[in-house]
Amino acid sequence: MTDNNSLQRLVALLLKEINYVLHNNLLSTSSRPQRDRDLRDVGFLEEHASKELSRHNYLEALATGKALLSLGHNTQALCIIGDSLWGLHRVNKAILAYSAALKCKAQDDHTRLAASRIRAARTYARRRKDPLSCFPDEIMLDILSLLDTPSRVACTAVSHTWRAYATSPFTWKKLDVRLRSDYDIADIYIHNISRYVTPQLTHLTIYSDADIRAFMSLVEDKHCVALKSLELLRRNKDESREIRLPRNYFCERFFRSLELVGQSLVHLHIVLSVGTVSTHTLRLILDTCPALEHLECRSEAKRLDDRDGVHEPNLPLRRQAQHSRLKYLSWPAENYIYRDPDFFPSNLPNLETLVLSKSFVYSERQDFSRFVERLSDLNLKVLMIGQRVDKIPAQTYASDDTTEGGLRRLKLCRIPISDATLRRLLLQHQSTLQELVIMTWEPSMPGTSEPDANIQGWHFPGLRRVHISEHGTGIPATLRPLSNFLKACTSSLESITISQALFALSTTRALLNFPHLKHASLYELRDHPQQAMEPMVALARGLSRQKESCPLQALDLTIGLLFDEDYEKLFVAAGNIASLKKFKVVPGTLADRDPVLSIKAVTRFIRRAVRSGLVKNLTHIKFLMENGREEGAPHDHFELAKTNLVAAFPHIEEIDIVIA
Repeated sequence: MTDNNSLQRLVALLLKEINYVLHNNLLSTSSRPQRDRDLRDVGFLEEHASKELSRHNYLEALATGKALLSLGHNTQALCIIGDSLWGLHRVNKAILAYSAALKCKAQDDHTRLAASRIRAARTYARRRKDPLSCFPDEIMLDILSLLDTPSRVACTAVSHTWRAYATSPFTWKKLDVRLRSDYDIADIYIHNISRYVTPQLTHLTIYSDADIRAFMSLVEDKHCVALKSLELLRRNKDESREIRLPRNYFCERFFRSLELVGQSLVHLHIVLSVGTVSTHTLRLILDTCPALEHLECRSEAKRLDDRDGVHEPNLPLRRQAQHSRLKYLSWPAENYIYRDPDFFPSNLPNLETLVLSKSFVYSERQDFSRFVERLSDLNLKVLMIGQRVDKIPAQTYASDDTTEGGLRRLKLCRIPISDATLRRLLLQHQSTLQELVIMTWEPSMPGTSEPDANIQGWHFPGLRRVHISEHGTGIPATLRPLSNFLKACTSSLESITISQALFALSTTRALLNFPHLKHASLYELRDHPQQAMEPMVALARGLSRQKESCPLQALDLTIGLLFDEDYEKLFVAAGNIASLKKFKVVPGTLADRDPVLSIKAVTRFIRRAVRSGLVKNLTHIKFLMENGREEGAPHDHFELAKTNLVAAFPHIEEIDIVIA
């Protein structure tokens, strides 16, 4: 009884909808066949409705379905009404008509037809709410393949259809793989992710501390010939323990896989646990990957037994390397590479960035002047040579994207070259140089006995960062005196780091002439009792006199010899530099007792900071102080100083007080 009542309500609702549709479309029932014989001929009405549906005349078919419904042929009539309403884009009403047909007791072909139609109508209604799902599968896969991984994962929450698209292997052109070091489950793990290794893969990154050759064979078997970028890195960069890659990394099997998938390779990045790699391996990579433009091979060796060279494959070269497209090269070079000055100009004519790093001290006395001079034949924009030179943080400048020639970054870290070579290199590129890092060779550097160079005519209009460091041999003669070199730098200088035995008063005064200088680090390496304080105090006082126009935001001072009163004098003077955000002043003395600050000096510094406005900007501070307690005081000096600093500086983030 309940089913009959439900069916009657559905039929009444559909009749109301039919009358509404027919009335709004000005279709009178008199337009249908008027003869009683035709009205009562069920076969005629079904045939007539079928013809009208095929002609997309859904209004006439709807009126015919109403006539069939009035004759009591509910199942046939409701199916025709459902088809007509679906054709008129009233999908929800069509679903009601099919549902009413299913409620009829008759189990015939029309009932089975209604069951299939209702499933199709519901799918159609769901897709109408999601227009993108109407696209062909190929287009949807192409669209999702353009998204980054987080966006693609977010698409899986939209619907089951989107989840199927987003998780399809054909949408993944970039793949990050973290291989397990547990050999018991390594094969299972590779099998589970093998479905995502597809021929359309363009970017592949492998994090591993195990042998990757099995996975590279999988890449080879899947014919990933469209690969543009391949990175072989450590499994977890944040782990404190050392991640070791296999020593036989560059083996014949690896190069066989690389040969099949590397024809389109543009970017290759490899991290090794060994110290150096020979030029023969470099030639093999260039020979295997003819389209390579970016090659970065970085050493993570920490222990002495890891500083030997990597296992070298015994493979011949098949093509010449002079046609290489390589523009960026970072390589853990061996000593022998410097004995062939013509290697890079002859084989890599398009090179723009060259980084040759060494993870250990040179074992023999060498002169690399000829090697550096031959590099001038290349149109280099970045040249970095020396021990762990790739660890020095790089700066990004707006003019880096320009296509103009000329060296922009020069970093020479503890490599023995003559002053004449360094002078020619600086003169050749003084108009384009933006970053200069010079760390002298230890224990001696050829040509350091020369007198100070005459650099009166030098001019560095774009130089923004300077890092000059000596290691027991003094500043190179090319850069002496430092005051003249600083005068050759223009107002564009933003950061300077100088490490030397003794700072002259003229050097620190020259630092006051740079209106955009934001960071200054001065390290005095030796004890000079008579001249240690005057240059530093002059710098602090000169910066404080600039007041609001002072650009300096970070001041890092390490002074060779300090007495307690001199230390306090310098510390208190810095309280007047209102623009500082980071301030560090520590002694680098070789005396028996480190100089310290008293709690009174810290209080005086806070008072000056309040008057100058420094309390509004300072976020980091570091100094040395004594640890004691006044009579009757509840806290010792360390706790009292920290409490006072926190109360006075509202934006302070780090307070590093070293207890002497």
